[in-house]
Amino acid sequence: MELTLKYDCLIDKEIKDYLLKINGIEDIKINLDTGEIYIKYNNISIKLILMEVELFLDVVKFPSLIGFDKHSKNKLLDYEMIINDLCCEYCLKINIDKLFETDGIESVGTDFDYDYINKKDVKIFIKYDNNKIDIESIKKLESEFNE
Repeated sequence: MELTLKYDCLIDKEIKDYLLKINGIEDIKINLDTGEIYIKYNNISIKLILMEVELFLDVVKFPSLIGFDKHSKNKLLDYEMIINDLCCEYCLKINIDKLFETDGIESVGTDFDYDYINKKDVKIFIKYDNNKIDIESIKKLESEFNE
């Protein structure tokens, strides 16, 4: 199985050696320019992988995940979630963390620019598996994110 995680923090290339020591992780590719970590794995949960990555990056207290792709082989549907008035980048990252943990949400990206030019109506681009999650559940999350 495959997973790509995208971070807004500095990625240390030493993370590759660290992650390859974990049972179940088979391959790692790191793009230092984009902050992406591609992970090929088997017999390990993605939540454990995320925890190990964030422990290594020392971002457990300050969320830094800004996108992900679980590389689902299933047919996925698109949904564009709108956050009406984002208070700060940490709220966005907390929401992305929640989406990562939601079964059926397979890929997430955003148009947030971190210069706060588009603080209003921030878009979160979601790909989801409607066999695992329905659109009503996604809209409920969107409503919670906008409270």
